[in-house]
Amino acid sequence: MNKIVQVELVDVRSMHGLIWANMMLEAGWVLLSVNSLSLLLGAERGIADEYEELREKRDSL
Repeated sequence: MNKIVQVELVDVRSMHGLIWANMMLEAGWVLLSVNSLSLLLGAERGIADEYEELREKRDSL
């Protein structure tokens, strides 16, 4: 069984936050919880290891 090793809270009140959450989900992150203003996403080890690359991709947009 794989374990979640990293979690991130993403504020989705803005388009920037929605795009970031979508990028994370497309990269394999798992949706753990939802409320009206934020998403809690989690990643297993292999996906979490690529987090910095994903952030660099986001920052280049």
